[in-house]
Amino acid sequence: MNEKWKNDLSTMAFGIKDFKDEDIEKFKDSDGFAMIDEESVRMFKKRNDIALAFERMRIYDTCLMQDETVNLQETFEQKRETNLVQGTQNKKEKREFSGVSSGTRDENYRKFDQYDFEHRMFPFIRQFNHDNFSQIIPKFTSPFNKVLKQGDIPIFDPKSPMVNKVINYVYDPTKSFWKNWNLMSAPGSRGIVLSFADSHLAMALKLIATLRFQGNKLPIQVIYKKGDLSEDTIEKISYAARSPNVTLPETKYGNPANEPQEIWFLDVTNTLADNMISEFSHWKGKWLAVLFNLFDEFVFLDIDAINYIDLNDYFESPEYKRTGTVYFRDRVLSAPVSNQCTAIFESLPPKLLEMKYFSNRPFIHSEYLDEDCEKDLTTEEKIYKRFFMDNFQHQMESGLFAISKSKHHIPLVISMTLHLAKKVGSCGWGDKEYFWLGFVVAGRPFSFNEVPAASVGTYQEKKDLDLNRKEEAGEVCSIQVSHISVDGKLLWLNGGSNNCKAPGAAEKDWNDEKLKSFTGTFDSLEALKEYYEVTPIDTSRAVIPHESSGVWYRRDLHCNGYAWCAKYQSILKEYSFDRKKFRGKIVEFDPKDVIFTTAMNYVWSHYDDSDAKKFTAEEKASLDPLAGSIA
Repeated sequence: MNEKWKNDLSTMAFGIKDFKDEDIEKFKDSDGFAMIDEESVRMFKKRNDIALAFERMRIYDTCLMQDETVNLQETFEQKRETNLVQGTQNKKEKREFSGVSSGTRDENYRKFDQYDFEHRMFPFIRQFNHDNFSQIIPKFTSPFNKVLKQGDIPIFDPKSPMVNKVINYVYDPTKSFWKNWNLMSAPGSRGIVLSFADSHLAMALKLIATLRFQGNKLPIQVIYKKGDLSEDTIEKISYAARSPNVTLPETKYGNPANEPQEIWFLDVTNTLADNMISEFSHWKGKWLAVLFNLFDEFVFLDIDAINYIDLNDYFESPEYKRTGTVYFRDRVLSAPVSNQCTAIFESLPPKLLEMKYFSNRPFIHSEYLDEDCEKDLTTEEKIYKRFFMDNFQHQMESGLFAISKSKHHIPLVISMTLHLAKKVGSCGWGDKEYFWLGFVVAGRPFSFNEVPAASVGTYQEKKDLDLNRKEEAGEVCSIQVSHISVDGKLLWLNGGSNNCKAPGAAEKDWNDEKLKSFTGTFDSLEALKEYYEVTPIDTSRAVIPHESSGVWYRRDLHCNGYAWCAKYQSILKEYSFDRKKFRGKIVEFDPKDVIFTTAMNYVWSHYDDSDAKKFTAEEKASLDPLAGSIA
């Protein structure tokens, strides 16, 4: 249908009717004659439908990622030879069919090779071939600020966090581009992936401090592009991670670790096509970390996320074991998703012929969700239903998630493509929803932690209660969104451990007359500032609100409106002696766990980043295990 196809977002369209009938009248030439009609629009959209790009990606995944027997180099060579033979045998038929000589058709076919194919499939990647692939490999910087030679990659030892050798990677032409990328990742390697910029240095240092305190042994990769991170930032982060001389804040926790962290920096500027580099700004930079890290399996962490369990536990969770993913749910907020967005997304999953010939099937069946009781739905089906049918935009919280990259590289490419597409790039808040929507479009299973998002902090009881019905009610208000396991353990939270993370919020709120009912509980501006910027949050209790709408609300607009309250209520059922109905759940955390989470929060909030240091030349020489093997 279109020999010049290319999965280029600048030329792709969405196959929905997104114009009004009366708009057709506007498409006229200078003489007033209509230049376009609805049928013309239909044909243009059909020819350039982005759904075709996603179909191509799914088939690429089926044939060139999941099937180990396909030799891509031989496939292209065989196709060319077959075409030449057929051109000789069937000249007359081909000439009559095409209107051009068979020689011309053969010559046209010759110009397509596997590298042209890869570039058409993924035009956001800089064009390459077998001989120059090394030029698009990320530029690696070691924890001791040594830059590897272009084309060299560090090999992360699956049995330890350290890099044990450096190799020069040679492209394998029998395999696809993304298969080669996965081959650069050591089989079985696991690690942490980060994405941030110079402006986030202070919080990045706090994150490193909590990982050291916890004793994390997974290696870390920071993925960035030109202009994101300066050499000064890289050196300060490296020192905070690897130096044996870093001092952490003293806490009441009895057995803290102070484990140096193995951290490497990957500059992927050369990996990206020049016209795409600027597209990966702000939240969208996270896709570079997700796609181009060199781990077989990874946990992504926002720099203001605080994790309280061994990060390896996410890889061992039932959700991850089931699908190679574990995502977490967001607050139930009332922000709607537009009908245009859901119409577009519904047009993208696998269709009948693809299901028949490639066995690519939708993971979620919308017709089934329409008719089945919600209590019988899986967590993933509930999330799909609330987005597509109930129009609740916020479903996923992407401050921490774990993915098997080798299993799910192409679904992640689809997720990124959705976020970058102009028409649907605003259908979610930041990057969050695109992670699971990409899997929906890919027809690939994914898993969410089934426990709804919670609010952790000081529990405040309501006073104006109906005591005749033995009502109990309260709330927890916090800037953080928190996540709890099925067995009631605090897993992680997003937003740091301060009571407010908005710069300058204390002064702003202190002078706001509308907030006097809140700020008036503090003796002075200094006391409010101490509460906002130094005092860590209380993690002894949480409220997991009911999953209906209206259970989260903003108490007021202090701390720039970051604070949200989660409501809990229990009340005696009418005409009942002792039966109660509950809206939400109060969770009391194990006191032993609270000691640890309190200490982690203290480390995050009290870590002094004002005197961030760098390694001296002598320290680098004595600490760098690869000093002799890196040029």
